[in-house]
Amino acid sequence: MRFTLSELEPVTIPPVDNHQAAHFMQHLTGNEDFDFQSEIAPRMLMIYELEYDFPGECFASGWLLSVDYETLGRLFEEGNVTVEDLTEKYIIGRLSIVFGGDSPEVTVVAEPV
Repeated sequence: MRFTLSELEPVTIPPVDNHQAAHFMQHLTGNEDFDFQSEIAPRMLMIYELEYDFPGECFASGWLLSVDYETLGRLFEEGNVTVEDLTEKYIIGRLSIVFGGDSPEVTVVAEPV
């Protein structure tokens, strides 16, 4: 199936710097699309690695989750999810985004886990 970045709720986790993430995201329109073969649609992108060096090469890597940020927060608050649950139940894929440097276009690649 085809998805666009605008369909994902982006969040960052340490050690990703939110200031760098904001600069990174300014280069994206949200219309960038990617193919992701899964029976479950991704709802959230949890960015765990990011390098912003524009105009040099910039990249981000993250987990695709089957729940949105609000739902995940509620599950943690209620004590209904552990970090192990996150990995086993809600992470459904990986996504990478690359632009800048020698790459004139944004490249988005996703794969199921």
